[in-house]
Amino acid sequence: MDENKTLDELADAAGELVEPKVKDAVIEAEEMAADIAAAHEKADEAAEAAERAAVEKALSEEAVAEEVSSEEIANTAEAAEEIAEAHIAEVAEGSAAAEEISANAAEIEADILAAGSATEEEEIAEKKAVEEALDAEVEKAEVIADTEKKGSSVKEPPIIKKKKKLDKTNVIVIVVCAVIVLACLAFVGYKSGWFTPKQKAKIEVEDYSKIEVLNSAVEVTDDTVQQYITNILQTQSETTQVTEGVVMDGDQLNIDYVGKLASTGEEFSGGSAQGQSLTIGSGMMIDGFESGLIGAEIGKTKTIQVTFPADYQSTELAGQAATFDVTINYKSETVVPELTDEFVKNYSSNYLEKQLNTVEELEEYVHDYIYHYYLHTAMFEDLQTKGKSISYDEEAEAMLTQYSKDSIDYYAAMYQTTADEYAVMYGYANADEYAKEEAHYYLDTIMLVDKIIKDKKIKWTDEDLDQSLALYMARNGYSDQYTLEEFKTQSGETWMYLYENLEFKFDLAMEALEPNVVFVDQKTEPETSSEAVSATEAESASN
Repeated sequence: MDENKTLDELADAAGELVEPKVKDAVIEAEEMAADIAAAHEKADEAAEAAERAAVEKALSEEAVAEEVSSEEIANTAEAAEEIAEAHIAEVAEGSAAAEEISANAAEIEADILAAGSATEEEEIAEKKAVEEALDAEVEKAEVIADTEKKGSSVKEPPIIKKKKKLDKTNVIVIVVCAVIVLACLAFVGYKSGWFTPKQKAKIEVEDYSKIEVLNSAVEVTDDTVQQYITNILQTQSETTQVTEGVVMDGDQLNIDYVGKLASTGEEFSGGSAQGQSLTIGSGMMIDGFESGLIGAEIGKTKTIQVTFPADYQSTELAGQAATFDVTINYKSETVVPELTDEFVKNYSSNYLEKQLNTVEELEEYVHDYIYHYYLHTAMFEDLQTKGKSISYDEEAEAMLTQYSKDSIDYYAAMYQTTADEYAVMYGYANADEYAKEEAHYYLDTIMLVDKIIKDKKIKWTDEDLDQSLALYMARNGYSDQYTLEEFKTQSGETWMYLYENLEFKFDLAMEALEPNVVFVDQKTEPETSSEAVSATEAESASN
């Protein structure tokens, strides 16, 4: 902590020292660049004027050759020489300004070195080296300027071309300014944490060559198989609307009703509805309402007389007698298909990964499916004791925490409570703690599965994942509602991430580890640290 504080203080001091000088150097460099640019612009304009004059002179030479005197030619040459000398003088002034900025840059470099941890001798040596390098570049620039000046006395009007490259003096200024700017950016980046690496997932896993599974954990009874097949039949059931007959207990009705106070015959607020679903015997309505409909004819209207409870939530209705005119629109009947070989053929061809032809084959398929579900669940419970998460991937943790928060908010709204109250129902202090704990459970599982897949070098393709997802859709009744791509979009990126890792890859990993399973009647309890100490002490005493 102290070292980090010292580093921050040194960085702040360096920043305060560099900032004003950086600004001065940048201002001077900009002024220098503006002056040089102006000089070039003036020289270019003069050169273009001289060139135009030369061209005009050449065009009119034949017509007025006898009128052109040697004195005019001399005057033209002298004018061109004056233009060149003016340009060279401006360049020399730019060189002097560059030398001054170079000196300022050397001073800034020395200040930066003084803010670091170098010794006094190293600072002097580095400062001298920088100054010598800058002086050498300035001398080169001056030599170049002198050379241009000496060779500029020409007899004919010169055509001065625009320079396409920066001269060495400008390059030096730009490089020094760039170094200073980069140093400032590095300082700001350090303070802002730009270079702090993101946390990645890390897990430690013990030897899992032996996975203990209780025999009782994988027992599959006939009742379990039949219950699973009953669920399959119910997913294939069809609901029809019946508009004749009479109402019986347990019927699912669709009704319209209008409530009126018996004392006045007037309708009361909240006492009417249309298209209301009601299951007779559910207790959803006040006493006497549902029972009063039993035996009523479907498609007709019946008037029911009821009395609101004395403790009814509406004080205006509490204890009041009322009537309800109820129209029974229809009742819904669910037709469950019969389990036959024909049903098995149709169901397996549409929803399973293999073709089945008989009821016996379906029963064997279901038994095997449930067995492996139990087996993989028990295997993973044992594997969880062998894995320890050290850190989580930051991006995955944030994504799954938000996913869990959204799920908690959804169920809290369904139960008409707050997210924190919903979390307390499950033993958590608040919704944030619940969401984070759930996200970590997901990540613990994903990291352990990834470790196994990497160790076993398990490979798969996108087509394999799509086939697994299509089977999931079929088993859960989504195939009739969505195409595969529609289901992916509807489910969302996070759900797909969880399915790939907690369903698809999980099954691949568990299947690869099935040969490692050892079935036992009672699991071996892991030796605690205190038991290990006691055993050591006992062994020492016996010796």
